[in-house]
Amino acid sequence: MYKVFKYLSFIIALICSTTVNAQNVLYQANFSNESKSKDWPYYDSPEINTKVEDGSFKFTYKKSVAHAAKFVSYYPNKNSSFSIETTVEHLKGVDNFGYGIVFGAKDVNNLYFFGISGNGNFTLYSFSNGKYTNILNWQPSNFIYRSQGFKNKLKVEKRSDKIYLFINNQPVANLVAPIFFGDNCGIMVQMNQTIGFNSFTITSNDSNTTALTPADDNIGKVAYSTTFDQDDENDWVIAAKDSVRMAMENSHLKIFNSSKNINISTVTVAATWVDMNRDFLLETSTVYYSGKGETGFGVVFGLDTKQSYQFFIANAGYFGFGYSSANGYRDLVPWKETTAVNKGINSKNKLTILRKEGKILFYINDILVYTHGDIGFSGYQFGLIAGGNQTVGYDYITFKYLDNKISVNPNKQIAQVDNKVPEIKILSPEVTRGLKVVSANDGIKVTGIANDASLISTVTINGIAAVLGTDGTFSADVPLKTGDNSLTVVATDEFRNQGNYTFLVEKPQVPKIVETSTANVLGKYYALIIGVENYADDKIVDLQYPVSDATKLANTLKTVYNFEEQNTNLLKNPTRLQVFAALEDLITKVKPEDNVLIFYAGHGLWMDSRQEGFWFPSDAQNGSRPTYVSNADLKEYISSIKSKHTLLITDACFAGSIFKTRSVLANAPKAISVLYDLPSRKAMTSGALKEVPDKSIFVEYLLKRLNQNTEKYLSAEDLFSKLKIAVMNNSDTDQTPMYGEIKSAGDEGGDFIFIKR
Repeated sequence: MYKVFKYLSFIIALICSTTVNAQNVLYQANFSNESKSKDWPYYDSPEINTKVEDGSFKFTYKKSVAHAAKFVSYYPNKNSSFSIETTVEHLKGVDNFGYGIVFGAKDVNNLYFFGISGNGNFTLYSFSNGKYTNILNWQPSNFIYRSQGFKNKLKVEKRSDKIYLFINNQPVANLVAPIFFGDNCGIMVQMNQTIGFNSFTITSNDSNTTALTPADDNIGKVAYSTTFDQDDENDWVIAAKDSVRMAMENSHLKIFNSSKNINISTVTVAATWVDMNRDFLLETSTVYYSGKGETGFGVVFGLDTKQSYQFFIANAGYFGFGYSSANGYRDLVPWKETTAVNKGINSKNKLTILRKEGKILFYINDILVYTHGDIGFSGYQFGLIAGGNQTVGYDYITFKYLDNKISVNPNKQIAQVDNKVPEIKILSPEVTRGLKVVSANDGIKVTGIANDASLISTVTINGIAAVLGTDGTFSADVPLKTGDNSLTVVATDEFRNQGNYTFLVEKPQVPKIVETSTANVLGKYYALIIGVENYADDKIVDLQYPVSDATKLANTLKTVYNFEEQNTNLLKNPTRLQVFAALEDLITKVKPEDNVLIFYAGHGLWMDSRQEGFWFPSDAQNGSRPTYVSNADLKEYISSIKSKHTLLITDACFAGSIFKTRSVLANAPKAISVLYDLPSRKAMTSGALKEVPDKSIFVEYLLKRLNQNTEKYLSAEDLFSKLKIAVMNNSDTDQTPMYGEIKSAGDEGGDFIFIKR
């Protein structure tokens, strides 16, 4: 059940000349300090804190469920034309939840939300009686400023029967206005964040002209356009080939493609030259007649003898973007489902490609579905393309310039102003030139940065298109086979210069080992079990279950597994010094053949500014870093405990930076002796950067799997694989448990082995 808070209702009278003027401004708040008590008062509770400070309304929502919304008492008539605008800044907290504008609301349980996230995505959804419905799924936008200290301007504009959404004055979507729940509007913050709102304005638009859509017919200077009449001189209809033919019928270009494997395209003739390195708009309208609904059709552009780009849709409701070269076709956006595609026989769809201000924007029926970094096009031809097993039609294609620049003469060779190849640096995994990385996983995430004086157009890793940031950062998940894997990263800049970097990743083959050899090398099993639920600082909310959870785990380890009473230390509500003293005790007692399990349940904190996670002992002071137990503290102690194996289990809001890797094998390894022989320093957490609930689903399934285990030997990774899905399926807060190696703590690839009595 989602938990939603409406904490204030804004008792602001419909006032005066300061809120309404002749310029159609209906309500305006700039959050000056003078307005603190009048319009946006100070408020503090265990869930929410708000205050006006330094010209900003700072809104903190501390819970890990749903959202908190704040409405203004003035609202526009839902049947009129209006705009709602705010300027926002992500101050702290997790960066994958939303914040922004609520509108068309009846109350906090029935509303529409347009928002962005700190990691550069935006969404539009409705919330009705506890149920979320995505209107626009979360999707990335290069219009969103992500750097610390940068503010983003959001605007919802209603004109007639349509809604337009803007980010930093750039249109990102428009759609038919939904049926509003009511007239209320305001601001919203989702879980575990502090957001600064620097302004909030409501404006009447009834007397204004209609806003331009991204593909308005009145924009730009037409360089080429055709409606596919029979007298067209561009030779769109090409000769029949194999199972493909084309025809112009009823002012439509029709492509009949009965082949299963052929993509057929037709493009402009050489004389129809356009400059694709200017700001442009390329648009067509499609008709789907029959065939296989999963096959793509759409626009081809930037074509020359070396390569071309394709923007596809499929009648099944998908879109994709990629490019072809001498090495074959590569996805830049693999097939992605979208509600923007009109589906069905005889359905029509308008496809628009917009190059503007250093970005390539892709629209379907005037809805922005994807934004890509700029591309340095070497080709000047464009046209239409259709995959096999379908018949599709096009009723026009248009190319327009959106700027006033003068194009380069196509008969003159364009000077190459950059002939240097991009430099590539691998950030993860840690790569040393000439040495290979070792990973036991089925795949590996590769991240890095490509540096070049020019714009980086694409990055691929073994032919897999990486997710590319505007600053040259990239990441991709690459599958691994057993043995040596050669990974080649290729970065291409806008002048087609290519840099590459190759390194080796070894996926070792796990040998079959007889389990009986394990008993000869067993050491003692030590456990430090910590549960903190009572806090001395009144500003830190007490919990109810951690001590009980810790006690149950300690009893299970002592009765079911090889943990002796004298080697099991249960700490209930310890102070920071008591935690450190218990860790120091392990350093003195534990021998190299011994095994150590450390468990913590209680409050945790992730600090973006430090990129580090913390535990809260019972004497922690809210906002006082020296009173916490940090990742760095834990790693130092774990490195100093000279055990064979150390397993850290945390049930808290715990930071992923404790890990060297967050991945886990799909099938837990069974070679117990190998895992026991190799030293290990592993961590298992109940979540990533999310706050976890007091009553722990994670501990419930941890205890259940330990108690129901029938195997003599159980590896920690096997235990994790048995509980992960159960926790994810039964968590109300979308908990995703994590497992991996503790960074820089001495892990050599082994694993902690639980042994039943």
